[in-house]
This record gives sequence, C-alpha cells and structure tokens, in this order.
Amino acid sequence: MMEKDERRARLILLLAFVLTLAAIGLLGAAAGSEFWVEADMIKRNVPDGNGEATVSWAHHGLFSGELRRDAVFFPFRTRVKVKCDASRQICRYEGVNPIGGDALTTRPNQNNTCSVPLNVFCDASSTLSDPSTTFSGCDVDTLGDPGDLNFGIWVSTLAFLAMAAVFGLLAAVFTMINVLYVPISNVVGIAGLYIWNSIAGVCTLLVIGLWAGLFHSHLQYNIIPSNVLSELTTCFKARYGMAFWFCLVAMLLFFINMVLIRVRRVNRLTARKDNSPFGITHQHKGTDETLY
Repeated sequence: MMEKDERRARLILLLAFVLTLAAIGLLGAAAGSEFWVEADMIKRNVPDGNGEATVSWAHHGLFSGELRRDAVFFPFRTRVKVKCDASRQICRYEGVNPIGGDALTTRPNQNNTCSVPLNVFCDASSTLSDPSTTFSGCDVDTLGDPGDLNFGIWVSTLAFLAMAAVFGLLAAVFTMINVLYVPISNVVGIAGLYIWNSIAGVCTLLVIGLWAGLFHSHLQYNIIPSNVLSELTTCFKARYGMAFWFCLVAMLLFFINMVLIRVRRVNRLTARKDNSPFGITHQHKGTDETLY
C-alpha cells in the first residue's frame, strides 16, 4: 500500500514539475513577445474599413513592435520601440528603423494648452481638424501625448513578470527535489511548494491586471505613434495579443499545481507510532504535509 501511494505521489509531483516548466516557458515567451496588444489601423473619418489598404495593422509588446500598411494611400512599414524616460515618468512608443516606405519620426509634444483625452479623440462625433468644434486649434500632435504610456504601470508589469518567472523557477526546482527526496525543511518541502506556486501565480495575476488596466485606460484608444494619427487611427480596434493570454494560462498552471499538490494526499495513509508504553502502531489519514 505504501509503495503504491509513494509512486502515485511522485507521479503527481512530476506532473506538477512539468506544468511549472510550461508556465515558466509561457512567461518567457510573453516577455519577449511583440504581441501584447494588436489592432487594425484604419483611415480617419472613413468608417467603412481600411479603404484601399490590403494590410493595415499594428502590434507591440513590452519593448518593441511593428506598424505595417500596404496601400496606395500612406503606405509604410516600420518598427516601433518602447522608450522610457524615468526622469519624466513616461514611456513612449515611437517609429524607428523603417523596414520599407517612408520613415516615421514621432514629433515632440508641443506643450500647448490643448490636451484632448484619447477617449474624446476616438469619439466619431469629434473632428479635431474642424476649427468650429469645441477643440478649436487642437491638432493630433497635441492630443495629450497619445503615444505615451504610464511609466509606473509599464515598470510594474516588467517587475511582476520577472518575479513570477523567478518564483516559478524556485517552484520547479523544489518540486523536483520533492520528487527525488523527502526534504526535512518545510520551505524546501511540500509547504514551500504551496508558497512558491502561490507567489508566482499572484505575481502573474498582477501582470494581467496591470495590462488590462493599461488597455482599458489607453491602449483601446491608441497603440500607434502620435504623428500617424493625422491620417490613421486604432480607436476601439485594439485587442489583447497572444502574450496576454500566455500570462493567463501560466497563472492557471501555477494554481493547478497547488491543486495537484493537495490531490496527491487523497486516501494517503500515514503510519504513526503511538506514544503509549505498548508501542501500538495505528494507520490513519495523515494531516501533516509530507510527501506521502
């Protein structure tokens, strides 16, 4: 009976180890991905699709991305880099290193008094080029720095993503130790596996929450450099990229691991020696967090 329980417990922990490696791989793929957010680019004031464009999309990740538009009108293809300025507490995505077509260079903000919120800019009823509107004198180059990202959210996303990967790695190492041995220390043992997986899962959850907040407050309105907004827009065309879903799956895997660690104890019997003078040995379901 004990051999069967031992074999079963080790196999379940081995499965948890494999799932932890998968979660770490997904986090690594997400960190290097250029598809945290993607969107279709459409011509401004043309509600019915992309006009004559055959390809018109944009995407970027935590560090870089790409814009591409194949069309007679305003064709280009360029890389996008996310550049951060800690002194100004902003991150900005800019067009650099054109692959083909015209180069895109983000012009500096004019710092005038006109600062139109992105959600207003995306309102189809607002035509900012019309001087008779409420936003008379406004220009798309001064839309409250539409190419700027929240510095705190961007840095926090990177930090929690790194923490999730580190604690996931700890969970993987200690899970394998528990497969091969029966550790004496709680931190290295089963109790520690709960800790490392839960911290990794919570950190990944925070990454998801931060990016969802950034998407809701900014990315759903714009994911392209400000100078492109004079002709194109991604208003309400953005969607979560595959890297976001990678993080979601990784979080689920960390929490599934904790369920597996618990499941391994079902119907497990622990032998304990009674402290009575007779030295009677009882078999009963254990409550201590050990391997078997």
